[in-house]
Formats: sequence, structure tokens, C-alpha cells
Amino acid sequence: MFCQSGMDAQTPKTNLIGLSRPVSDHCPLLVNSSFPTGGPTLFKFENMWLHHKDFKLNISNWWTENVPSRWAANKIYLKLKSIKEKLKLWNKEVFGVITLQKQTLTHDISLLDRKESDLGLSKDEISCRRANKGELQDLVLKEEIHWRQKSRTLWLKE
Repeated sequence: MFCQSGMDAQTPKTNLIGLSRPVSDHCPLLVNSSFPTGGPTLFKFENMWLHHKDFKLNISNWWTENVPSRWAANKIYLKLKSIKEKLKLWNKEVFGVITLQKQTLTHDISLLDRKESDLGLSKDEISCRRANKGELQDLVLKEEIHWRQKSRTLWLKE
């Protein structure tokens, strides 16, 4: 990455990291700056949630939960607030560790690839590797959707 001379002196706590690219020929770059951010983080809807098999069912179940209020506007407010909190927790549980999941799957696939070249694989190992590759592709798609949304670039039809 190129920058003007003196630019690095203006932003001393900024660095550029090249991320892994297990299924692409492009190398994503992560610009990290240590500028303090104040206040609570805003709630943002993640498009990658729509690709999860349980998302619609969860939203439906959470919406139909009973809320203690007499006024319709207050009921809607309380339901939305409850769903927001549940979505935050669900996001952390399901999507919060995509990088770790990708590393684990990549490691497992490479172990099976090495074993195949040395000894060959059983039918169970072949189906396990196929499932791991499918899961890895799914995680890569979700991560791509996440980063595309963060960058606000819609260069590919979803």
C-alpha cells in the first residue's frame, strides 16, 4: 500500500494487515486504527443473518412472545427492544467467531488432504471433508456479505 510521505506521522496508531484468502485470488486488507470511540455502539442489521437457516424462525418466535403493556405503541417498542437484545446475543453466539470457525475448518480440511495423499481416505472421511468444504464456503459467503455491508459497496448482486 502506498501513502504520501508524512502521512504515517499524522496517523501513528494506524496499521494495514493483509488477511488470509483461502478461496479467493484477492487479498483483503484490514486498516486498523486505535482511535478511541465513545459511547455505546449502534445496533445494525446484518445482511448475513438473512442467510442463516434459523433467522426467520427466531424472529417469528421472538415477535410472538408476550410483552406486558396495555398500549400498542409501547408493546411495539418493547418487542423491538427485546428483539434487538436477542439478535445481539444470537449474533455473538452464531456469527461472532467466524474467523475461528474458518481457521478450524481450513485446518481440518488440510489434515484430511494430507492424509489422503499419504494413506487415502475412508468414505466417512471423504464425506466429512466434503461437509467441511461446504461449511467453509458458507462461512466465506457470510463473511463477504458482512464486509460488503460494512464497506457499503454493492458491486455484486446478493
